[in-house]
Amino acid sequence: MPGYLGNGVPVLLISLEDQSGRRQDLISRGIPESWVHSFFPAVDLRDALEQDIAPLADLVAFEEKFSRRMRAAEVGCAMSHNAVAAWLVSSPFSIALVLEDDVIPQPPDWLAQVAATADALTPHAQSGAAFICHLGAPSNQVGPALKRRVTWRGGRSSTDMPQIFLHADPASGLWRAHAYLISRAAAERSSTQETAIMTLADDWCERRRRGWLDEIFFTQSALIGQDEDRPSTIRPSDHNDYIRDTADQDSFLTRVGRSLADRIFLKRLYASVRFRVAMVLARFAAKRSYSVSLTVPRE
Repeated sequence: MPGYLGNGVPVLLISLEDQSGRRQDLISRGIPESWVHSFFPAVDLRDALEQDIAPLADLVAFEEKFSRRMRAAEVGCAMSHNAVAAWLVSSPFSIALVLEDDVIPQPPDWLAQVAATADALTPHAQSGAAFICHLGAPSNQVGPALKRRVTWRGGRSSTDMPQIFLHADPASGLWRAHAYLISRAAAERSSTQETAIMTLADDWCERRRRGWLDEIFFTQSALIGQDEDRPSTIRPSDHNDYIRDTADQDSFLTRVGRSLADRIFLKRLYASVRFRVAMVLARFAAKRSYSVSLTVPRE
């Protein structure tokens, strides 16, 4: 059984079985013991070989996009997040809080703010919206990104409610999956459509591009941070959150020449035009707020 927020929202804390030290640190940081003791066992592929993970992930597609092979531990991480998503789909709940075992609560009233955020977004989840709400988005990622301020209709949000934004930037990525709320619809899409691991657990914008998410929300200030000093069990210390396609790093003329040689110039031209149009529309939309209902629409 999972832990629960005070309002009854389930808390799914992902942790590797052998990481008792991490879990003990969580308790010392103020994470409720009931959440820690009922942790969700992570899929442990740290020592797996490539032939072991090949049936579980689309390694070729990942390498084509990022010019490196997906690490076995990254496959296990993505499988772990998909497993908690599958749990939510099989449960009676419409929204859940997902945590990793290296989180650090930020403001003193973080619990009240997380619960208020979950309460406000629950009707949206019950309406069938597929979204996540990042509770600890790095400021250097969301600060410069195009975003839309969320406003509420159909009622008044809680005074404990932090300001929420919609991530609305087609060109800017959002990484890390240490603390987020996820709706049932988003959980269902992720757990049923990603039958083979295709991307990283924290590549939220890629998941939106694939249609597993429709909306990516984030709180203006981090409610739950991540331990930056503890070594990652998934990625090396020199990992760069800002992964970019190798093709995007080449000059414009180089990309055109390669496209002509590969006879895909028109396809890439269409993609470029579509992207530029999306950016224009995103900049226009960012000037306006984004309305979310506090009540469930009647059928």
